[in-house]
Amino acid sequence: ATLPDEDMVTIAKEILQNTYTKDWSEAGQWAEEEVKLYKIDGSAAAEFYMASGKLVMCTALTDYLRTFIEAIQYKLGKEEGVKEPELLSKKRNVGDDIVYGPINVSSTLPGNSFEVWVSSSDNVERTENDSEESSSETGKVAVILGAGNQSFLSLIDVLDNVLRHRRPVILKHHPLRPWLAPLYAMILEPLSKRGYFSQCEDVSVEVTKALLSHPAVKHVHITGSF
Repeated sequence: ATLPDEDMVTIAKEILQNTYTKDWSEAGQWAEEEVKLYKIDGSAAAEFYMASGKLVMCTALTDYLRTFIEAIQYKLGKEEGVKEPELLSKKRNVGDDIVYGPINVSSTLPGNSFEVWVSSSDNVERTENDSEESSSETGKVAVILGAGNQSFLSLIDVLDNVLRHRRPVILKHHPLRPWLAPLYAMILEPLSKRGYFSQCEDVSVEVTKALLSHPAVKHVHITGSF
């Protein structure tokens, strides 16, 4: 929680560089394992699905990192030519609320957009909560229980927890997707070499319970519902 914004931008740029220079698309044969999971390996759709899966992975990863870098650089105001983030530039008042957007979700989801609604009380509460959270989480880690439905989701969860919330992360992969570990290790090497990221496979319910109840764990992130 004490890492400055400048350091987080440096780390984000290193991860982004990995997406351009590392052969992550073949790491652990994750795309092949994914089509096996969906039981379409050997079919005419398999090659298309693997290619589209790699495209979604790359787009989600680079979109998040670029957005984060641009937002922090704009916040710091130290680099010339940094434009105001698109979401912030589309601001309007609706009654007592402030609305940002709409902007497109992603190039892979044409026609889909979103907007953010903020009330005046949200800003006050968020500032107070962020301050309290920052001080209470120093020296603590976050555990992410890996998503089972999409291969890119846990990657974004890790980035958001480390870069935006400044939490070191332990990721427990979903039992359906243990083969994501080599892919994540390659892309997130800038985090793991600094001690901000570690990952493990699903072993048993008992081991997961022990992990979640460890006193060093302050935050648990899960994708899904009860």
